[in-house]
Amino acid sequence: MIPAGLTFFPAYLITRNLGLLDTHAGLILPGIPSAFGVFMLRQFMQSIPDELIDAGRIDGASEFGIFWRIVIPISGPGLAALGILAMNWSWNLLLWPLVVGRSKDMITLTVGLANMTTEFNVHYGLLSAAVFLAVAPLIVGFLFFQRYFVAGLVAGATKG
Repeated sequence: MIPAGLTFFPAYLITRNLGLLDTHAGLILPGIPSAFGVFMLRQFMQSIPDELIDAGRIDGASEFGIFWRIVIPISGPGLAALGILAMNWSWNLLLWPLVVGRSKDMITLTVGLANMTTEFNVHYGLLSAAVFLAVAPLIVGFLFFQRYFVAGLVAGATKG
C-alpha cells in the first residue's frame, strides 16, 4: 500500500544492480507484484463457499489438489478481471519504461507516443491515429473478456 513514487528509486536500484536495465525483464518484472492484486483476489476467494473446499478434503484431495482443481477454476472470473486491469495499467506506463528502456529497441508504445510531440510542433493527425492504434488492443481485449471482467468484479463484492 506504498505509493508507486516512493518505490520507484529502490526498484530502479535493484533493477540496475541485477543488470536488467535496457532488457525486457527489467521492464516487466518490477510491475508483477501488486498489493491491489493480492487484496482483490483475497476478496474474490473469500466468496468461494467453504463447503466446496471441505468436499475436496473429504474426497481425499491434497491442499494443492484442492487449490488446483477447485479454487483456480472457480477463480477464473477474478483472475480475468485482475489480468485485464494489470494489462491496462502496464500498457499505460510511461515513467518506468522511459527510465529503464534506454535503447530504441526498448521503447514502449507510450514512450513512442510521448516522443511524437516536440516543443514547437504537434502533428495532431498522426498523434490521433497513433493513440487509436495504441488503444485498439485494449478495447478488443476487453470486448473478448468482458463477461469475465464483470463477473469477477461483481462476484468478489458480495458474500452470502
